[in-house]
Amino acid sequence: MATVTIGGNPYTTVADVATADLYLAASAAYAALWTALSVDAKGQALVGSTRRFDRLDWLDGATPTAEQDVIDASIILAAQISIDPSVAQGDGTGSNLKAAGAGSAKVEFFRPEIGEAFTADIMALISPFLVTARLIAESIGGSDDSESLEDYSIVHGIA
Repeated sequence: MATVTIGGNPYTTVADVATADLYLAASAAYAALWTALSVDAKGQALVGSTRRFDRLDWLDGATPTAEQDVIDASIILAAQISIDPSVAQGDGTGSNLKAAGAGSAKVEFFRPEIGEAFTADIMALISPFLVTARLIAESIGGSDDSESLEDYSIVHGIA
């Protein structure tokens, strides 16, 4: 774990500001925006991404902060949060549609649909570490070795 300081108070994060600065300096999508932020604003975005990750169902029960892919994903999420703070809430773009139909064909949903929680680049980095990826792999005949998890991960899609 890393630490950022905001207003004199320390906060535990997946990545620190210096690591995020280095990573995002090479990003065509985020470099200019990230560079323009104050140190406190960067720290707030990193705290937001960490809190969002802490709500996920990780394989070992806690955010795997030693995994470089998870650190990178946290930094990307922090950059996205700095553009749109509502990203930190993780509400997605779900639908509360109860029923849809045309003519005699009709579909009813028994629960609201949850929208995509993360962008594809973040999912590509974190899905091998999520319980959901393991459950999907096992349910379609995969094993719990990492090669199978990558082959059947959420990111690569399951038809």
